[in-house]
Amino acid sequence: MKSKFKIFGGFGLLIVIILLLAFFIQIIITKPNNYDTDLVANIFWIIIGAGFTLHQILTRVNIIEFKNNILIFTNILKRKKTEINLKEIDGYTSKFEMTRGFCNCELITLKKGDEDLLKISEFYYANFKEIKKYLQTRLKEIDV
Repeated sequence: MKSKFKIFGGFGLLIVIILLLAFFIQIIITKPNNYDTDLVANIFWIIIGAGFTLHQILTRVNIIEFKNNILIFTNILKRKKTEINLKEIDGYTSKFEMTRGFCNCELITLKKGDEDLLKISEFYYANFKEIKKYLQTRLKEIDV
């Protein structure tokens, strides 16, 4: 089984924010003498939004794949591939989080001891329920 991203959900939103940032950078490069305070303020907030977006991509947006009780997750930007045997994982926690007014989405965190190995959010994955069902059959839920 392999994860699928929500194009019209969280992943699509991240792409739109990146495109807007690229658009505003293009405006700055082509018209460097036409700055006004509103444009600078907007660019400031877009840079903050892009920083948040980059943080989300680096920490939560992974390609997740299960092969023979092996969890393989690859970050889409860093292309770093990590393989973990499901027997090495202590369990998972499940909670709901508010995602900036969009929805109350479920978040599964895979745990090994006190360490968070991977966070899987319903906000980013179209087949989240399939992933959750797969994990529920192989791992125990840990109370926090």
